[in-house]
Amino acid sequence: GNALNHPETMQPDMHTPGSPLPPSHYYADVGYLVDGTDMATAGNLSVQGAPPPSSMPAAPAPVAAPPPVAAPTPVSAPPPVAAPSSVSGDVMHGIKFPYSIQKDATVDLEFLNDVGYLPDGTPMNKAGNAVNHPETIGPDPHTPGSPLPRAIFVNSVGYLPDGTPLNAAGNALNHPETMQPDSHAPGSPLPRSYYAAEVGYLVDGTDMVTAGNLSVQGVPAAAPAAAPVAVQQPVAAAFVGASAGMGSAGADKRVPAGFAYAVQKDAYADLTYGNDVGYLPDGTPMNTAGNCINHPETIGPDPHAPGSPLPRALFVNDVGYLPDGTPLNRAGNAINHPETIGPDPHSPGSPLPASAYAADIGYLVDGTPLDAAGNNAIH
Repeated sequence: GNALNHPETMQPDMHTPGSPLPPSHYYADVGYLVDGTDMATAGNLSVQGAPPPSSMPAAPAPVAAPPPVAAPTPVSAPPPVAAPSSVSGDVMHGIKFPYSIQKDATVDLEFLNDVGYLPDGTPMNKAGNAVNHPETIGPDPHTPGSPLPRAIFVNSVGYLPDGTPLNAAGNALNHPETMQPDSHAPGSPLPRSYYAAEVGYLVDGTDMVTAGNLSVQGVPAAAPAAAPVAVQQPVAAAFVGASAGMGSAGADKRVPAGFAYAVQKDAYADLTYGNDVGYLPDGTPMNTAGNCINHPETIGPDPHAPGSPLPRALFVNDVGYLPDGTPLNRAGNAINHPETIGPDPHSPGSPLPASAYAADIGYLVDGTPLDAAGNNAIH
């Protein structure tokens, strides 16, 4: 800044030349990369055996070890996989972490460069500093004209996403005399796939042991008992602004929009599932949903009573005022009719309604444990 213009007041440099960089926090400090790869097997560690870690400085020893280890795997794997058993033996991973290798495009390769050259075409035997030492350059590991590495495609199942069989895809339909038999056997299982939830929990942190219906299984008596008792009287009152006085703000917990496919608890405060209202979102009553319509003799009564009030919901305004601070008794046209203005439903100094946060699970969404979050990391 201006200190340069006043050299007589300049203090000594606070930075000592050669001092180390300040410590930094990385996502991988939690013990694994953001795509789930354990740090113990990340990068080259995945192809290193037990001996290399102790003799890490010795380059020749580790370099000699990987080829024998990596060679048997691809050599033995491709022949059987190339056979008709490829669908049942391979796992479709899909698009993962942007910087990770896409296993569907390179099924049999540990690293992209294992094809024998870099993405820009540089052969591996001339990559980096090797070109400066021609006397040490080994043979090109890539054989010109060799086939591209094997990949798994969505169409490998035997038909296109719209259901068109591969033997009748594109122009083949115009040449029935050359059409081959259908490559998909009806009734065959879907190809194996890799899912993010295989780590043991959903992407919103829900443990797989309690995900979906599992959360209400094991205690069948408790779940039905909670729904009817869930303040049926205040249902109507909730829409006239009286729910706050009924203990809504204190008893209910405000849960913002969570996982995309999860029930929004603020909109369905007393319901475990959205369909508990008695019908599906398209209006189909639950007693005729799915296959029930084909068995009229087993259809029970409609669980939804026409004209029943909407399910109770929690609103931002339930606190007693609008987000801009306008009290509900003076909101809208009420300010023009002071003679009809009722008492302020919000008591000054009353606590904010209870809310649910993603960090309630015990750590932040980046994996930082709460006891080490923020200033706690330096205390």
